Amino acid sequence: YSTTNQPQKLLIKYFIEKNVEVFDCINAVLPSADESNQKYLYGDGIHFSERGHKLIADYIIKNL
Repeated sequence: YSTTNQPQKLLIKYFIEKNVEVFDCINAVLPSADESNQKYLYGDGIHFSERGHKLIADYIIKNL
């Protein structure tokens, strides 16, 4: 994790304290050697593209 993941870390901590199950999907969207899969919307490093949403959904389903 880097400091750019600080908001996620705070949310994870908060939800765990409230006994809410959390899926940390960072591994599903970490940069890879093949960035052609376009995980984020063009020019937007925050909002996921259709491909990014699919990666996260697949990750959650796999880890349920």
